[in-house]
Amino acid sequence: GSAAPVERNEGGGFVVRSVRVGSGAERIGVQAGDLLLGINGRALDSDQALRRQVLTLRGQTRAIILVQRGPGRYNVAIPLT
Repeated sequence: GSAAPVERNEGGGFVVRSVRVGSGAERIGVQAGDLLLGINGRALDSDQALRRQVLTLRGQTRAIILVQRGPGRYNVAIPLT
């Protein structure tokens, strides 16, 4: 499950508007209002871009998503297996 709906951010990334209970986004700690900026160093502009990037990472065990929450930015490891 994805974190949707979303809103693009003019400075890059996209804002998560809601997180479904039980979704992968909830399990890794993504919250509504978070700004998802990139995955493994690649910029993101939508949840579709996130899904496309995850598909290109098949065979790897995890990826790192750059999240901004308020003034802080942090990396979240997401399992791909």
